[in-house]
Amino acid sequence: MKHHVHREKLLFTWTTTHHQLVAGFKRVRRNKCNRCGRLIPEGNTLCNECFELEKPISKK
Repeated sequence: MKHHVHREKLLFTWTTTHHQLVAGFKRVRRNKCNRCGRLIPEGNTLCNECFELEKPISKK
C-alpha cells in the first residue's frame, strides 16, 4: 500500500491508493452583514434573515 502525507500549515492530508483523509484546522474567511453586523461567509453582503426582510421572494 503506497501512501503520501501532505502538510499545509495546520491542514494534514493522508492519501492512499483508494482513500483520502484530511484533518486539521482551516481558516474560514468571513464578512459582516451590511445591515445587522452578523458574521456571514465571504462573498455575501447580507445575512439570510436581512435578505428575506429586504427582498420579497416571488411565490410563482
